[in-house]
Amino acid sequence: MDDKISYLVDFDSDLFVDRMDPMFHHPKFKDTSFSEVFLKKLGEVSEIINRKPKKGKKYRYIELGSINKNTGKIEEVDKLEEYSYENLPSRAKKVVRRGDIIVSKLVENYTVVVVGEEHDGCVATNAFMIIRPRIDISSDLLAYILKLDDIIKQFQRYGYGATAVRISNSDFKRIRIPIPTPADLKSILESRVEIFKERKESLIQRYDNCFVEIEKRFLDLLGVKLDSVDYKNNFKVKGELLREENLHPSFYKPEHLVVDQVMEDSQYQSIKLREVVEDLTIGSSLTSNAKGKLLYISSRNINRFELDLRKLNNGNLKEKEYARLSTGDILIVNAGYKLGYATVVNKEGEGLSFNNHIYRLRLKDDVIPYYIVIFLNSELAKKQFERYSGGVAHKNINLDSLLDMKILLPNQEVQQRISKEIRGVYEEIIKGYESCKDEDRKLSEMLMDCFAEDRGFLD
Repeated sequence: MDDKISYLVDFDSDLFVDRMDPMFHHPKFKDTSFSEVFLKKLGEVSEIINRKPKKGKKYRYIELGSINKNTGKIEEVDKLEEYSYENLPSRAKKVVRRGDIIVSKLVENYTVVVVGEEHDGCVATNAFMIIRPRIDISSDLLAYILKLDDIIKQFQRYGYGATAVRISNSDFKRIRIPIPTPADLKSILESRVEIFKERKESLIQRYDNCFVEIEKRFLDLLGVKLDSVDYKNNFKVKGELLREENLHPSFYKPEHLVVDQVMEDSQYQSIKLREVVEDLTIGSSLTSNAKGKLLYISSRNINRFELDLRKLNNGNLKEKEYARLSTGDILIVNAGYKLGYATVVNKEGEGLSFNNHIYRLRLKDDVIPYYIVIFLNSELAKKQFERYSGGVAHKNINLDSLLDMKILLPNQEVQQRISKEIRGVYEEIIKGYESCKDEDRKLSEMLMDCFAEDRGFLD
């Protein structure tokens, strides 16, 4: 009998009463590399925190996408959206403090991160579980334990739901994790985790700085200098700058008008995006379904300069035509925290569909897609996305506003040269992030060895 297809279930088990879905009892979930000596329930070693935001205060908002998938860190606090208490998104429910551990409730988007000083006092989405150790163990060590493969497997086992598999608070408390004993073993592991953490953060800082270098190099190659402007609530606007179709004060903020001036003064042609676009299509309205047969791309698959196809979305296949992707298409996120993120479709993305949070651009033949993507990810475009976007809690940009954005368009030879140089810098960044992941893998292997059956303590 193949235990991957058929298997017996113990009807006398307490778990059988709580979970009667067959997959929960699959033998693959019963195997563990951990010695029973170390195992404790999460509810015994940690507590779930539910601090509520307070009236009259402002908060930076941490949502699912605020966790950088390459680094496993929360985005810098000044990049997070700020809201007054009255305008907080409906999901913004949990205030976090330094030393809290953020754990995603969504199994498919499993994330574990420790809150640092910078994000103390931010508010997080209720798609996260916020916990703190209730025993003498550091938050960093507990967080790394929660990232081990055998722990992730338990999250997958306890997950429920058809479209978005998640874990409940009560099941979260049941998950069994290894806790180092005696005290000298715990101290050794905490010390090693701290060393790994410092080494990784040093690598992340080095390669995060490369993104700053990309921005600086791009502006240098265009011969553009974007001066910083003081952010003001009160400012004067010359009458000739006012547009009949847009009289909202925020449209004329100094930090937005300076971009107009820079574009106008450039040695290169300043044109509206619509002048280089052959076709602009919005994706289909698709509903996620874990068992659906339609594979599609959502905003979570789009990073700046990169299309991440490691985890595609499943949707229901209906009797209709879906827009499909071709190599060289440009994808732009049109709403949410990734508003304005742009990337080029590579060969692996051919034929895939995409949802309605994404615009697909097809350009005229004399324009290099990668150059346009670089521009759309630059500060010159970011300021325009801020300027042209609508919505309060959920920022978005409509088709006409996107096409009205201005770009600088040098000749094709210059486009090619800029694209080649920026692509080279970006590839170095990706190599650097891979070295960060190697650090995580080394630490995980060390912890697994330590907690393994028949291995005892550290060799």
